[in-house]
Amino acid sequence: MLDRPRLRVIDEDQIRKIHDATAHVLEKTGIRITHETAREIFSGAGARVEKDRVHIPRQMLEDAIEKAPSRVVLGNRRGEEAIVLERMTHHPAPLASEAARELDDMARHWK
Repeated sequence: MLDRPRLRVIDEDQIRKIHDATAHVLEKTGIRITHETAREIFSGAGARVEKDRVHIPRQMLEDAIEKAPSRVVLGNRRGEEAIVLERMTHHPAPLASEAARELDDMARHWK
């Protein structure tokens, strides 16, 4: 099997700095979550909730990353594989384009 060419835009140190900054924002600033049940789930998992703002502790973030699958398959409304998200893959069109294509297909179907 041939090695795939790799485009390296940022190095490991830059990736770590971005991750650290993101973890800091999630913990200190938090994120606005308007869905009450979602806030309850975050709270039950150890996040601090203040009104509609959820503060995610760094360890909670790290645990979620550790548990995340290495491959995620997104399907279309027909149950067919539409996009595979995994390490070392790229998608020339934004994911939103795939969603727009699905909406177009649905619109044609209902005409």
